[in-house]
Amino acid sequence: MAQRTLWLCRAGGLVLVACWIGALAQNPRAVAWDFPVFYTAGKLDPARLYQGDAQEREQRRLWETRLSGLREYGFVSFLRPPYYHVVLAPLARLSFWPAFFLWTTVQGGSLAAALAILGRRGRFDQAFYLLLPVCPYVTTALTWGQDTALVFLAVVVSFELLRSHREAPAGVVLALALVKWNILLPVPLLLVLQRRWRFAGAFFLAAAVELGVSAALVGRSGIHDYLAILRSEHADYLSRGMPSVRGLLLVANPPNAAAVAGVGVAALAAIWILRKLPIAHSFAGAVGASVALSYHTM
Repeated sequence: MAQRTLWLCRAGGLVLVACWIGALAQNPRAVAWDFPVFYTAGKLDPARLYQGDAQEREQRRLWETRLSGLREYGFVSFLRPPYYHVVLAPLARLSFWPAFFLWTTVQGGSLAAALAILGRRGRFDQAFYLLLPVCPYVTTALTWGQDTALVFLAVVVSFELLRSHREAPAGVVLALALVKWNILLPVPLLLVLQRRWRFAGAFFLAAAVELGVSAALVGRSGIHDYLAILRSEHADYLSRGMPSVRGLLLVANPPNAAAVAGVGVAALAAIWILRKLPIAHSFAGAVGASVALSYHTM
């Protein structure tokens, strides 16, 4: 009976996905809102990757040639670390819509793979096969061309390796998720406090390689540009009301410094509580806390 229910839930989920895809085909304005940021970043020379005027010119050129009939022009800064350019440059050699289709396929496959991994040993509720295809946070991430699913897969694989006592590979894989470094910052500190030296050592070594590749790609001036664009208004244009501790605190209109201090206190408290839990529980808790406590969470 349980196996039959599982397959019925999966089949129902596939039907919902098919309906979702059909709806998108009828309304192409609803797709590829965020993907232009990644696509145009892949086209830029690495030395100019974080120059705001270069980013804006490339995004406007794409809008004029591919998207002007679907939506108004809007500029969004590319804020991923420089080494991500290695992934985006080959993608940008394709024309825009085939590149978007390939990107979305990879993201959807990453989400499916992560859920399959979590579903092993009965750790994934069957109801989610029906709930996820109608969850706007999931569907929007895919249809807009975000990279959340790819990062999620890296976190899930790291978690599974950790549970299998393969700490060094787990650390390396988790470092791949530093593409979204702003939502993983408390995790390394927790690893150190728990004295998971193999995990932490592999993580920091892989992170150092990523930093080295980044520095080689963009050079000293590119690093300066990156730090400057992180401080610009474009990097924080939707701060108030974000689904995070800082975003909710800013609704009450305190100074940003006070909100950041509140987030810092909450982060230290979370790490202090999680440090004594078993490693699998503390890892899962730290990832969840990192998302809630990040400076900027969309």
